[in-house]
Amino acid sequence: SKGERPFVDIYTGLKGLETIQKTFLREAENSEVLIFASPFLRKDKKIDELIRKHVRLEEQKGIRVRALVKEAAEELKTYPERRLESKNIQVRVIPAEEFQLPGQVFIWKNTVAFNTIGQEMISTIIRNKAIAETFRLIFNALWNRAETPARLA
Repeated sequence: SKGERPFVDIYTGLKGLETIQKTFLREAENSEVLIFASPFLRKDKKIDELIRKHVRLEEQKGIRVRALVKEAAEELKTYPERRLESKNIQVRVIPAEEFQLPGQVFIWKNTVAFNTIGQEMISTIIRNKAIAETFRLIFNALWNRAETPARLA
């Protein structure tokens, strides 16, 4: 079919994750970002520090975040709920056996970004309305059946 052709950027290493974060800070100001979060990223100190810095910048830019995480993810154990609320972050959990993502997915406006974890980190940004809407529908279907963590309820 004749549709909008996707625009794709691919990056490697920690710089790729930084590029995704800078891109959505610039493009998603005063809007919402959906995140399929992976707890595996938080185990690396450099990446965890980058994520924490990024969360502070999201708040300054008025970006609202809804994140799906696996049940009992480490960040839920260490992140005080008052900080989540103050930063416009909503979190819901999916049972761990259903949600073992080896990477993360970010969705904002007409963009989807993937960040994979492995021997080499690969980050991909795809700009396409139909692809973004597809992932938004999947995210919302999971969001609607996910639960608010007990400590955040």
